[in-house]
Formats: sequence, C-alpha cells, structure tokens
Amino acid sequence: PMHTSSLTGQLWLSELLASHPTRCRDQLGLAKHTFYHLSFELQAFSGLVSTKYVSADE
Repeated sequence: PMHTSSLTGQLWLSELLASHPTRCRDQLGLAKHTFYHLSFELQAFSGLVSTKYVSADE
C-alpha cells in the first residue's frame, strides 16, 4: 500500500521527502526539488516563518 503512514506534521513531511520521488509528487503535487525551491522562495522573499507548532516547510 502506498498511503499507509501513521505520521503527521513534520515527521510525515520528513518521511515523504525521504521516500520515492513518485510518492512525493503524488502527495504534494510537486517534485521534491520544486517543493524545496518553493519553500526557500516563500521563506526568503515572502516572509513565511515557522511558528511554535508548525514549521515553515509544513
């Protein structure tokens, strides 16, 4: 089965980004490198920041 993770939040995201590229694309709708680039751009140029309970990557 492909969608069986019991993790949530940052742990789910970390697992997803460490998994097969197809799974990442299916779950996020983005290739891994695109996700990393988008995250960087939003944090660097749009003021996206982590909060106490949610990381900027989430």
